[in-house]
Amino acid sequence: MWQELFTACGFSPIMAFARSELERLYKKREIDSDVKERLLLVIKVEDDDIVPARAAKELHRSRTWAGLRLVGKVP
Repeated sequence: MWQELFTACGFSPIMAFARSELERLYKKREIDSDVKERLLLVIKVEDDDIVPARAAKELHRSRTWAGLRLVGKVP
């Protein structure tokens, strides 16, 4: 329920973290490879200002894959 509220307001819960926190989670704390990949996508798009389609290509994924993860439609 809270995820729907945040996304309806245009707020992404993952972007409440600073880049250093996202990098720390990516490097040390997260074990699930899917979550690590999504963290890397968010870092590239939000902090490095890379277009989502370009970030997806760098991660060897499709634009649809990136788009769905950035809007939170896929867990």
